[in-house]
Amino acid sequence: MRHPAFLTVALIAALSGFSAPVRADEAKAASLAREAEKLMSSGKTDEACEKLAESVSLDPRSATALDLAVCRKKQKRAASAYRAYGLVSKLAKDEKRNDRVTEARNERNRLYLQLARITVNVDDETKKIPGLEIRVDGELLPADKYGKAWESNTGDVSVVVSAPGFDDDTQTIKVIRGQRKTIKIGKLTASSAPQPKVEPKDGPAPKDEPKPKDEEEPDEPEGPMADEHENMRLVVELGAWGGYLFSNITRSDAAELRGAEYIYNSSATEVTRAACANTQRIPGAGDCEAIFFPAHGGLVGGQVFVGWAFDPIFHLGGRAFLAKRFPDGFMFLGGPSVNIRVSGPFWLGASFLIGASEHVEKLKAAEGSVPEVSREFNGGQEVVDIPLDTLEFSEATVTSGIIFGGALEASLAILGASPHAFVPLGEPRGIFSGSLMASLWPMFLGTAQGYQIAVPAGISYRFH
Repeated sequence: MRHPAFLTVALIAALSGFSAPVRADEAKAASLAREAEKLMSSGKTDEACEKLAESVSLDPRSATALDLAVCRKKQKRAASAYRAYGLVSKLAKDEKRNDRVTEARNERNRLYLQLARITVNVDDETKKIPGLEIRVDGELLPADKYGKAWESNTGDVSVVVSAPGFDDDTQTIKVIRGQRKTIKIGKLTASSAPQPKVEPKDGPAPKDEPKPKDEEEPDEPEGPMADEHENMRLVVELGAWGGYLFSNITRSDAAELRGAEYIYNSSATEVTRAACANTQRIPGAGDCEAIFFPAHGGLVGGQVFVGWAFDPIFHLGGRAFLAKRFPDGFMFLGGPSVNIRVSGPFWLGASFLIGASEHVEKLKAAEGSVPEVSREFNGGQEVVDIPLDTLEFSEATVTSGIIFGGALEASLAILGASPHAFVPLGEPRGIFSGSLMASLWPMFLGTAQGYQIAVPAGISYRFH
């Protein structure tokens, strides 16, 4: 019987043999990172970036990935840096380094608008070629990204297609910031050069064994961001708001004037009594209008936006505002609206609005119409004043009629299941993903009788 001590030593040796390759990779990765640091200090940025990329592939750590992202920024390769920061976020999350997660997400937000996008459409037969590789600006394009928008660096970008037994196919395109381009990869040309013959080994070909889950290299972020909202989907925003309204609508057909009587000179020696809103008894008389002082008041109400995300940062749809005006009245407005995320949690937008408003205000004056045949006896005037002391009221309803204009929007995504929220919470998945928004909508609205200026601010939740 073998001695137990011998078995213990043998077991330890076996376990050490399994962990040796892992330790070797870690040591080589650390050495490469140190070399990269020296190269970076010497101004050899390109060489440093390649060393860091190799180090990350051997031993994925958030610190090294962060150095790689910074290096790519120095190369002015925004898309490469964008993907590297995505990897930093994923690794740092696993390492419980929330500070790095926040830093990486903020940097990705800053880089987002600098990106271009290239869609590489590949011929169906070419896709089936074993060993096919497509590199965009030197980076391997994953097979699941064929036919999909891929974040690209700007400038002269090379797209190189290679496969064993075929000639390389290289295309170079010029790409500028924010641009979207599509290229087509057709059938490859078989290489005329002799190919090395691979001798089959005895026995069945070995199969690739899957890596244990905890040793798998993290995937690169998908889409614009690993946790970015999708485009081409419905966007809904619901919220409450309040604000200030200044109204300079000075004239209105006030309902309170109906039936009010006034007099005008119908001849050199006679006067006639007419009644507001009664235009049939005396043709040309009875059209009355109230004149008001400018008004100030408060607004409290709600708003809704329903639109479509044509891009994760571009939403187009319609917005409606409904509010109670204090002390009396209402406002209803709606129209097409656009929202654009300009940086991080900050959104800007604009809306074209049409609607109506109504409020009660103190009368400044009132006028009634004079028939054309009697105007020469009233100083040539088309209207005469209605004495306010003859009326039973001192306030009347100001109706805007059709009112139209525009609103600007400035919004901040405060918190929610959005990677761009000021305080990201949860994962942006499913129908309830989105952000709690704080918004300001300064409005300028006009009618034939005057104008209104409103400054509403509110809180809403945007599902997107």
